Amino acid sequence: MMMTQEKKPHKRMRVGWSKEEDQLIIKLHDQYIEFKNKDLWSMIASHFKGRTKQQCSDRYGLQLKPRSVQKWQLQEDLRLLQLAEQHGTKWATIANEMTGRTRNQVKNRYNSNLCSEEKIFKMVSRYHSDG
Repeated sequence: MMMTQEKKPHKRMRVGWSKEEDQLIIKLHDQYIEFKNKDLWSMIASHFKGRTKQQCSDRYGLQLKPRSVQKWQLQEDLRLLQLAEQHGTKWATIANEMTGRTRNQVKNRYNSNLCSEEKIFKMVSRYHSDG
């Protein structure tokens, strides 16, 4: 009797993003965003071999989306609180409603500065003392 060897699951290799892929994601995002299609990332991923819609979305949202490097303003914090109350922890949804902020930026800002009443009070007090 012959024994068969058990095949180990194939481990996928990580492949970095090329400049051409980055440029294409930006171009496709700008082209398709006007349609406000829920399948935006599926449409974009269909242009890339071996990339999922989640990978394309993450690449754009975490690395390529134009970012604001400005200090957070009180008005932005208040808007973030309002949107978090409305949408919960759907950071991508919240970021889409805030100009120039990525989902990581809004998530980190909320979790580090705004997730408790005590932190909100300190933030507002600092704002008023800065004049």
